Amino acid sequence: MRHGGGRLARQAYYDRAPIDRLLSYAAVVAPHADTVRATRTVPSGSKAFLELCQLKLIIVTAATTAGNKEANAAFTPSGGTTTNLAQAYLTSDENTVANRDQVVFGTSMLLLPGDVLDLRTADAGTGGTVRYFAFGKLTEFDA
Repeated sequence: MRHGGGRLARQAYYDRAPIDRLLSYAAVVAPHADTVRATRTVPSGSKAFLELCQLKLIIVTAATTAGNKEANAAFTPSGGTTTNLAQAYLTSDENTVANRDQVVFGTSMLLLPGDVLDLRTADAGTGGTVRYFAFGKLTEFDA
């Protein structure tokens, strides 16, 4: 007599060779174009959950000519178009020392093979400096 139909239950994702992947960037920098500071591409044969993301920026010294400042987390599906998941942002009107913006979110967004997560910064001003902090925590596992 057979029991269970002959199929074994698939293991939960956290039992399929899970690996923590951390993306992190922290620095005080002068104005710059849109720049990728950390990136992760999900490899073939794997999937990943984005579990936590934090973006923060603080003006350290005011710009001589103010411009918009941002830190963002960008997602690009395999073969698709890049979109922002979250963005910490200060406008040119907020050019005062110690002005800040922060975004923190926890999620269970599933990334598939070939999907890309980027942490980026940009500052369109002239002069001055900004302290950036960007962090992402993923759990990568066998597909």
